[in-house]
Amino acid sequence: DFLYGVEYKPEPITCVCGSERIYILSAEGETLVLRPGAKYDEIARNDISDTCNASMAISQGNFYIRSAKKLYCIGK
Repeated sequence: DFLYGVEYKPEPITCVCGSERIYILSAEGETLVLRPGAKYDEIARNDISDTCNASMAISQGNFYIRSAKKLYCIGK
């Protein structure tokens, strides 16, 4: 898949927007964080090193990621 003309590998399974950011989760458990705008602006990449087959969810400032082995809650 391409976003901003950039090919994203590994293949993304879900994309959500929140807190003025775009979060893309791959099946391999890597999350790419982008700043929305006219140009590609990668803020971070985070990896939980586990298979993910479900969409991530955002609730009350927390991110929920369901992997093959665990449910992660990431927040402040």
